[in-house]
Amino acid sequence: MVGTIEKNDINISNLDEKFQTDEIINKIYLTLNYPSKRVPVRIIKRVNEKRAPKLSGWAYYKDNFIVYTKYTKDDKRHVISIKDNHNIEMKGGRESDNILLGIHAAGQMRTRSISEDEIINCIKYGLKAKDEKIRKNIEYKNSYYFLGDLCVIATKHKDRIEVGTAYRLSDINDSGFMSKIENILMKLSQEKHSNLKILDRTEQEAMMDSKAGKLAQMILLDKASLMNPMLGEFCGNFYKNYIEKITVFDSSKDEAEDFVTDPHKNYTCFINFETDKNTISEQQKEILKDAGLDPEKASENIYNEKITYVNNRAVMAFDMRRFCANQHTWSLHRDKKMINLTVETK
Repeated sequence: MVGTIEKNDINISNLDEKFQTDEIINKIYLTLNYPSKRVPVRIIKRVNEKRAPKLSGWAYYKDNFIVYTKYTKDDKRHVISIKDNHNIEMKGGRESDNILLGIHAAGQMRTRSISEDEIINCIKYGLKAKDEKIRKNIEYKNSYYFLGDLCVIATKHKDRIEVGTAYRLSDINDSGFMSKIENILMKLSQEKHSNLKILDRTEQEAMMDSKAGKLAQMILLDKASLMNPMLGEFCGNFYKNYIEKITVFDSSKDEAEDFVTDPHKNYTCFINFETDKNTISEQQKEILKDAGLDPEKASENIYNEKITYVNNRAVMAFDMRRFCANQHTWSLHRDKKMINLTVETK
């Protein structure tokens, strides 16, 4: 993992003066401190009559914005150029008529819940970074397309663009999300008062649709029935058992590595964290957004519920069907690997 880059360590003297504004400098700073999206920049050059990829710098990607830095031996980041996808959108995007999916790409798309339309839009409107590699004396020139949270790796031929693979960039869309949740919770609340609960949505729907569930709901809606000792006890016991059965993970008492999903079930996650007067801070918004959970878009998706506030705490609910298919790769446990690709700054 790359350490935090301070603003004093960023050199922007090579940038055009029109880009040296406080807004752009802050955007560069945030992008450079998005470590899991740092990628090496290599271009193929002749060295001693042999072709070899040469490291010339680093590229950092975040939110449709790339910062290219020059490779130096000191700790400073010498910014040589920046790029966003505004001009691509203004020009109507690239040609995307003949896009073919490789067998590997098609399988990965199903596992990661990535649609064909998303692939096409990414290639058409996303930022493009060229990749040059040599393997067994064969030169490979692929392209990496970035749009929002999606990365598509493809090879352009004379008559087609062939997609090799595609993946999400944020933690929640990556396999191994559960292995990162503790760190995310700690960032949201320095006092360690944040919490994650995972509910078995399939079990919840089955219990509420059962005869006992329907009776308990009817009793709960009728105050007179609740006053009846037998009915009140029945209702209380049902909901106690209901909560125990559908709550399959609670970060306050369970270990993430012990959590195992069922591929035939759906799960809903609830993140509960402290706020200042029922308001999510800009820093908390950034933490959630970097993890793939944008608070401002929480209610826009059919699988997402609105954020609720209770006693200066926020509860954000999200259905995992939005982020991955039923293989539940988000529940796997492994360390996050740095994205390793090469780009051309020209």
